Amino acid sequence: MAKREIKPTDLFLFLSDGADPAVWQPVMCLTQNAVNIAVASIDNATFCGNSSTPGALTIEVPFQGQAFVATELPEISYLELNQLIRSKEKVDWKIEPLVPVDGDITHTFNGFLTQTDLQGQADNPVNFTASIKVDAETYDAVKFETT
Repeated sequence: MAKREIKPTDLFLFLSDGADPAVWQPVMCLTQNAVNIAVASIDNATFCGNSSTPGALTIEVPFQGQAFVATELPEISYLELNQLIRSKEKVDWKIEPLVPVDGDITHTFNGFLTQTDLQGQADNPVNFTASIKVDAETYDAVKFETT
């Protein structure tokens, strides 16, 4: 079985415009993103012994990038992220390569921004960090396949 390394450029973060069918716009100029999935452990210690059972599933997607103001590009800039967090709106997101090929993984989910931070230092580009709280029931990861 052939294998192919997953590269950081395979993990573009996209935001849906809410239309049907959706138009997906990439979040511009990311330098890092991740999908963090955790299951809480419930301690069931008794006099008969210790055991644990799985608890709640939590999923977060932290990301960071350079802060740009998009002028005429079809990309989501820091300004749109700032407006989105203030709206407290849940929206559809996905993570996949810019041009997916058979076998690539596509992560799809619905969630809302829980934080955005803007940082600037002398002689460095202005950067931002943000995080999405994912509705775990909407999360899916599937292999991309052309039909």
